Amino acid sequence: MPRTPAQNKVIKDKRREKLLKKSLKVFATRSYNEITVDDITNEANCAHGLFYHYFEGKAEAYDAIVLRMQGKKFVSRLPKFEEAKKLGGFKGIQFLVREILAATKEDDEIVYFLLLCGYRHFVDDEGIKSPDLYLDLKKMVKDGQKDGKLREGTADEVALILVDVLNGMLRRRIIQGEKFKAPKEETILSLIAK
Repeated sequence: MPRTPAQNKVIKDKRREKLLKKSLKVFATRSYNEITVDDITNEANCAHGLFYHYFEGKAEAYDAIVLRMQGKKFVSRLPKFEEAKKLGGFKGIQFLVREILAATKEDDEIVYFLLLCGYRHFVDDEGIKSPDLYLDLKKMVKDGQKDGKLREGTADEVALILVDVLNGMLRRRIIQGEKFKAPKEETILSLIAK
């Protein structure tokens, strides 16, 4: 008996969802410019034709990931980047570190998205972008240094140290899974605080 249109839609949605999850993993762990559609289809264990059935190319897949992660299902589980930016300076950094530590208790998809945010800033022609952890932290570091609460050094250096520590922690979380034990907030902040 042939499938109904509703059954076909369920299958199509599941395939697209799988492609998005596998694409997220690839984008989170590799440089955007190095990634090819081949990398994504290999990770998803699917044919190029299936990929192109859903997306015109890697840029469209990337945009779909960002839009999906900004959807209702995920937005409440993601760190509040905007809130951290509003707080600014050391308080903003402290808030963001606390949020990222809490996110390590979430599923792998959230952690991969945070890795994506920590590595890249990519904007397409329509202005869709992912949060850029490094650029946001750099501004907060400058403000925190002005307030005298953060270590000396260029804002680039201090932000880079923090992004690298957070990315390393997120990568370790992916590798260790349920065995992962997050460091204390104070330990992370001590690396950059006066």
